[in-house]
Amino acid sequence: MSTHVSSTSTPTTSRRWLTLWPVGLALLALVLLGLVGWVGWRGYLEGLALREERQRQAAAIHLSRADALAGVGDTDLAEQELVEALRLAPDYPAAQERLTRLHEQDAMAPPRSPNAISTVPPTSTPLPTPTPTPSPADLLAAAQRAEAQSDWPTAIALLDSLRGRAPDYASDVVKDGLLRAYLADGYALVAQDQLDRAIQRFDAALQLAPDNLEAAEQRELARQYLQAMSSWDQDWEVTGAKFEELYQRAPEYKDVTQRLALVYVIQGDRALDKRFACDAAEAYARALVVVDQPDTRAKLARARQACYPARLPTPTLAPAPHLNPRLVLTQDAPGPNGQLAGRVLDRQGRPFRGYTVTLEAGSDYRQTTTNASGLFEFDNLPPAEYTVDVPAGIGPSLEVRVEPGKQVVVEFVEP
Repeated sequence: MSTHVSSTSTPTTSRRWLTLWPVGLALLALVLLGLVGWVGWRGYLEGLALREERQRQAAAIHLSRADALAGVGDTDLAEQELVEALRLAPDYPAAQERLTRLHEQDAMAPPRSPNAISTVPPTSTPLPTPTPTPSPADLLAAAQRAEAQSDWPTAIALLDSLRGRAPDYASDVVKDGLLRAYLADGYALVAQDQLDRAIQRFDAALQLAPDNLEAAEQRELARQYLQAMSSWDQDWEVTGAKFEELYQRAPEYKDVTQRLALVYVIQGDRALDKRFACDAAEAYARALVVVDQPDTRAKLARARQACYPARLPTPTLAPAPHLNPRLVLTQDAPGPNGQLAGRVLDRQGRPFRGYTVTLEAGSDYRQTTTNASGLFEFDNLPPAEYTVDVPAGIGPSLEVRVEPGKQVVVEFVEP
C-alpha cells in the first residue's frame, strides 16, 4: 500500500497564511508610519535650525545698530536695540556683554535733576562725565562718515535714530541717505548669501520709496533665488524650472548660470543611471548651452553614443550614385538652441526615403533618416561648426554653422 504526499498546501497551511497576512500588513503599516514620522521629525528639526539662524541674523543687525548708537552717545536707543537682540537670540554673548556695560555706565553716572545745584562731590573719587545727547547735526555727520566707509549697518542705525528724534531735520537728505544705505547693504548681504536679511533691506527701501524699481527688482531676484534653492537636492525638475526662470530673467545674478548648468548635468546623470540615454543627452546639451565645460561634453558624447548606437548606414530604397549638398537658408527658430533641417532629392526633385543623415561636431555625433518626403531634422543643437553628410550617397559633405535660436536648412540633391 503506497502513500501519496501532495505537493500542494493543506487547508491548515492555507489558513495559517491567511492568519499571518493581516499581521504582515500591520507590520508594514507600522514601518511606513515610522518612516513618515522620521521624515517629518527631521523636517521639523531642520525648520527649527533655519528659524534660529534667521533670528540670530536679525539679532546681529540690532547689535550693529546698538554699537552705532552707543558710539554717538544715544545709550537709550542702544539699550533698546540690545534688548531686542537678546529677545531674538537669548544666548547671544556679545549682546549681553554690551548691555551689561551700558548698565554699569548708567549706574556710575551721576543722577540728573533739572533743579539740582552743582556741588562738589563729598568724595575725592571723580564721577564720570555723562555723555551729552547728540544733536541732529551730530547724528547726520556720523551717518555720513559711516557711509563714506561703506559701514552701511551703522549708517542705517544713525539715520533711523535721527528720523526718530528729529523727523523734520534735513528730511530729504536723511531719506536719500537711508535709501542708499538700504540698497547698498542689501547688495552686500546678497554677496554674503544672507538673502533673508537682504530682502528685509530691500523691503525697507521700498517703504521709503515705493516706486524704486531697483529695490523691487533686487527683492524679487533674491526671493526667486531662495525659492529655487528651497527644492535643491529634493526635486531636480522643480529646481531646474525655477533656476531656468531666474536665468532667463537675470543670468548674471549670483551663481545662477553655474547652478542651472549643474542641475541639467545632474538630471542627465540621473537619466543615464535609469538607462534613458536620449533623455540624458538632451539634459547634457542644455547644460552646454548654459556653460560649456569639457566634462559635460564628454558626458554628452557618451550619452549620444548610447542613444544612437548604430552608426552604419541604413538600407535605402533607391541608392544614389552622387549627391551634391548646398546651404538653402538660415532662419529664426523657437527655443534657446539651434536646429538643422533639410531634404534629400533625386535629379527630378523626388524624395529619397530612408537615407541616413549624419551630423558631427568633434565628439558630438548623431544621425537620423529621411522620411517619406525626403525630410530630416536635428533639434536642440549647441552652437558649433557641424559636418552634415549623407553616407548612403556618394558625394561631398557640408560644413555649416549652427547658432542659438536659428535653424539652418540644407539640401542634398542628385546632379
